[in-house]
Amino acid sequence: MIKKRDFVTHIKTVFNPVYLVAQLVGLASYSFVDAEDVVDVSWNSNRKNFIWSVLLLIIQSVGVFYRLAINFIKPPTSILQLCSNVVHFPLVQAAGPLTVAIALVRNRKKIRQIVRILLTVDAFLYESSDKVYSKRDSFLVVALTSSLLCILPLYFVQNYMSEDVAMEWMLSLSHLTCIVNDLQYLNLLVVLKHRLVAISEKIRMIYIFDCCTCSGFKFSTAIFRRCGRHMAGTSPPVVGKQRVFTVQSFEKPECSISDSRRVTADIILRVRQNYNELSEMCCVINSIHGFTLAVNWLVATVGLSVDLYYVTVSFVFPSVSNRVSYSATTNVVLILWSSFTLVRMFVIALSCEWVSDEYRTCMSNVQRLLLEYSTEEDVLTQLVSFTDQLVNNKIEFTACGIFAMNLSVLCTVAGLVIQYFILLCQMRDPSKP
Repeated sequence: MIKKRDFVTHIKTVFNPVYLVAQLVGLASYSFVDAEDVVDVSWNSNRKNFIWSVLLLIIQSVGVFYRLAINFIKPPTSILQLCSNVVHFPLVQAAGPLTVAIALVRNRKKIRQIVRILLTVDAFLYESSDKVYSKRDSFLVVALTSSLLCILPLYFVQNYMSEDVAMEWMLSLSHLTCIVNDLQYLNLLVVLKHRLVAISEKIRMIYIFDCCTCSGFKFSTAIFRRCGRHMAGTSPPVVGKQRVFTVQSFEKPECSISDSRRVTADIILRVRQNYNELSEMCCVINSIHGFTLAVNWLVATVGLSVDLYYVTVSFVFPSVSNRVSYSATTNVVLILWSSFTLVRMFVIALSCEWVSDEYRTCMSNVQRLLLEYSTEEDVLTQLVSFTDQLVNNKIEFTACGIFAMNLSVLCTVAGLVIQYFILLCQMRDPSKP
């Protein structure tokens, strides 16, 4: 077992500021106990959050049924109205309450499991003076602020141009819920990426630590303390972007090579234990966001196809557009919405790719160690087991197992949008948009 050091995790900062915004849209019906660094999911402690989440769930569900009822009262008269009013808008409105319902039923306990993993891993990887929390927090502040600044003006313009303001506001609420859910997913990706970077740093430092202790000379006692603290979970001094050890004096070695190998094997075992926690965290993230991610990307693909068709008809067939009251403002809003959706999908796919790259870096570092310790039985046993562990417990993300989340999925989405757009154009009535 890993002995826990005196370590202040500030675990709540891992989830801020997205956690605060998630409470507003009903996606965070849990609370943090600061004194114990745990998540409280009980009803008594989160009564207000539960009630607020259920209220938003009811409001958004009513909006979905109302949207479907309108289609029976006023049936669509064109292919564009069919795609927008019967397919696209109901999907957008249904994604919101679905996300809130999943967050209420099962995600609260999953978040508690992630916090437990972070408490264990951070105590091994970091010290309380590390700036990893503030760096991650700054990134999320920028992402959250940029998203809100982009979408809020578009919400107001779209609601101002709509004939049914109440319906548009419910549509905006569902859309905002999905965006905040994506920000929560992005937050967890960034958190996992930082921990994998730290794991890679530990693996790289194993060889340096072994060379320091049994290379025919021994560094001074102060140097040993710095090496030992780093391998136990703290960091050596930093000069620029490189971590260095300052050599002050040399002494005769006091440890045998066999003792050093046992220490190295123990360090690798501890790294393996923490990597196992991170791979479990990856599985939990997939279980939390996999289904909602698949739904959101389906909605985004349909929305991009419909918006592309709408704008194309407006520019290519101006005579038809004039009769159905297309406006330049509507086209600009649709283009901005499409741009925001593309950026949103790109950032998520890129973040997943970055985390997978860090996993591959860990694999590469372990392979280098295998070459260095190919004749050391204890160390070799741990490294071979670590390699098998990396192969069997990959850090990769999927949308409910339907498709992998990486940059290649963007090409698939682009192909689907083009296919749907061509299909819509072929089904178009020349007298209608």
